[in-house]
Amino acid sequence: EAAALANSPIRHIPANGCKLIVGVGALETDEFRRQSREFADAWSAAGLSCQFAEMPDRHHFSIHEDMNVAGSQLTEPFLSWMDL
Repeated sequence: EAAALANSPIRHIPANGCKLIVGVGALETDEFRRQSREFADAWSAAGLSCQFAEMPDRHHFSIHEDMNVAGSQLTEPFLSWMDL
């Protein structure tokens, strides 16, 4: 357990980071969704740009399907960052 805590991404938020989208499927477990939200909140609390997107009807293996859907919560931020 100590190694898991020491290596947890939430304990390694950078001082300077890129824009981030934390996407999680609504069909994931409550704990997985909580951890995803907590990570997004920690990134934002560090003063870094982060958007949280909970995708309806998606899980760990299907969330990527929204990457090519115009207007999705996963696609739109990327397009706006590229001024498209």
